[in-house]
Amino acid sequence: MGPIRWLKVRSLVGRAIELSKSGRIDEAFGAIEARAASLGAIVWIRFASALLMAARVEAAQKAIDAALNVEPNNWDALVVRAEVAAKQGDAEACFAATRRLCDVDPRHQGAAVALAEIHLDRQEPNEAVAVLERFKETADLKTAVVLGRAYLFADNAAAAADLLGRVVEELQMQQRKAISGDEWAAAKRALDEVMPWHEEAVGAAYGREETINVAAARGDLDANAGVNYRLLGLRLAVQSERIADVLELRSATDDVEMGAAILKKKKSDARGLLLSGIGELRLGQVERARRTFEKACEADGGNFAAYLGLGAAMDAERFGLFKKARALPALDVGGVASRVVPDWANLTDVEKQVVSASMHPLRGALARLARGEAKIRVLPIDVRATDLPEFQDLAGVREEDDHRAYDAVGGLATEKLAVVKVEELIDVDSEEGWVFAHEFAHMVFFKFEERLGERVQDLLERAVAIGYVGDEYQRKNVDEFFAVSYTDFLRRRYGMREEKQIDDEGVMVALFDLFGELDTVEDFSKL
Repeated sequence: MGPIRWLKVRSLVGRAIELSKSGRIDEAFGAIEARAASLGAIVWIRFASALLMAARVEAAQKAIDAALNVEPNNWDALVVRAEVAAKQGDAEACFAATRRLCDVDPRHQGAAVALAEIHLDRQEPNEAVAVLERFKETADLKTAVVLGRAYLFADNAAAAADLLGRVVEELQMQQRKAISGDEWAAAKRALDEVMPWHEEAVGAAYGREETINVAAARGDLDANAGVNYRLLGLRLAVQSERIADVLELRSATDDVEMGAAILKKKKSDARGLLLSGIGELRLGQVERARRTFEKACEADGGNFAAYLGLGAAMDAERFGLFKKARALPALDVGGVASRVVPDWANLTDVEKQVVSASMHPLRGALARLARGEAKIRVLPIDVRATDLPEFQDLAGVREEDDHRAYDAVGGLATEKLAVVKVEELIDVDSEEGWVFAHEFAHMVFFKFEERLGERVQDLLERAVAIGYVGDEYQRKNVDEFFAVSYTDFLRRRYGMREEKQIDDEGVMVALFDLFGELDTVEDFSKL
């Protein structure tokens, strides 16, 4: 555009804007229309942009539509049309304008990214991949992140993990090379945005326990965080053969004595250290157990149970888990509990305290569970769920929704059998705590679904419709909704730290009321 024409456009648009500000919008449009034929679409585009900045959205749409009538493929006009549609909340018009931009210039990455993000919002990940995949080898960081997300949602987690991993490496390099605080902070913000997607992709492709490698790569492995050692243990558990000599829980004192006997012959024996460590931990000798597990890890770096024990001991020490478990009320669940929990006699006093508190509000289910020969096994630290004959078909299988390998789960439940790992039993504080209560609630729901299912399902549907009740895992199905909500109920009942806010719509209050009602029922068979 020559300077004279530019001055004419600026003068005309300025005059039209002044007219619109004084409420003479029709005159403003008339002034533009009178000169548009000679000046072209640019005058409408400039006018539409000014109207949009002034929040005159409907007028901006009219102006930009006039520009597109003159030049249907004008890039700037299509950009403004997409912006107007976004302001109006008109998703289809925004989609159409953005798709047209890609048609006009198929090589423009910015337009392709915008279109791909709309496809993702529309839950069309395959279409998003199709839009961006041609840029894969030349993608800038923004394009690579959106393409990585598209791969993930299109069930190509391995491609997502690879691409997002390269983005992470590039951003880490930018941090190292940053010559100013602003440059370093910008790379850090970008890393904070992409890392959760990378971790999810790694978990989906290779298993949740593999996210330990992600943390290691970014230098976030806190040597004092038990969770990191547990993740290492879980990763090893997936790769390991069975290491346990027996599948049944022994008493804590028996473990200590057996470990001492082995260590008397060879003080660096990994098995002896493991038995001593788990016995010490269960007896509340936390600091001593941590040191013993550290020696076990040194003695056998491939022993998954040693790392699980070290992580459990570190967290018990750091968060005072035994003190919190002992603060639970001493509750009587009756002799029938030992028929449902066959390892009852071998539990320590504090473990029995946790188990009783976990079962007490739903104790009315125990009699029928016992009659049906349902069992909740407490597994030794070196036994995986898939080591049991009942679950051996799950060896090498991953849970579809959250990418956990069944070889590495800390709890698992069916109608007839549930399992809980002993090293996780006393955790009534962390976000993933109350494992026994969670699996027990699953068994109760499975057994009494015909009596409880409709009521819980109605609450779940309300929770899904609201969208922010609980968390995504909790809302994935009706029995998980019941089990996760039960642990939330226990946190509130026993005055523990609560992980979630109670929703304003009353869904969780209604569910807590249900648990309160069940607490008064002595025999659920009479529900």
